[in-house]
This record gives sequence, C-alpha cells and structure tokens, in this order.
Amino acid sequence: MLKTEFLREFVMLAHYGSFHAAAEKLFISQPTLSNHIKTLEQDVGFELFDRTRDNELTPAGALLLDVAQSTLMIIDATLEKCRPYTNAE
Repeated sequence: MLKTEFLREFVMLAHYGSFHAAAEKLFISQPTLSNHIKTLEQDVGFELFDRTRDNELTPAGALLLDVAQSTLMIIDATLEKCRPYTNAE
C-alpha cells in the first residue's frame, strides 16, 4: 500500500535531486528518507532513481512523478474542501 507521506518525499527528492537537500527540507534524516524511498520502490515494484547517475529519475520514476504530483494536488484540494465539515459537528 502506497503511503502519501512517501509520495510527498519522493516528489521532494525528485525536485531537489539530492537525498541530503530533500531530507533537510522535509525535516527528516537522510537515512530515513533513503529507507522511505527504498520502501516506496519495493511497493511499486521498480526503481525510481538511478543512483549511479546522480539520482536521476528512471523513465518509470518520471512517469510516477507526474502522476504523484497530480494525485497529491487532488488529495490536498479535497482535504481542504472537507475541513468546513469537520467543524460543523
């Protein structure tokens, strides 16, 4: 099962291209980020980054990035629309 937290971290890592920089921005340790990305890769069944090429996205990783960004935007917008209903009760 994919965790949205791991997808957010994947998007951040793809944006920064560096485990160190992305971990800093996410306020987590670099080993934690690395473990989360490895878990995400196991969950999806393919590598997201080519670690021999400065963490360049693999073709599958690039496709997942596009979908992950769109999906996270939809999730965030939906949650924002739901917020008024949580205070009504």
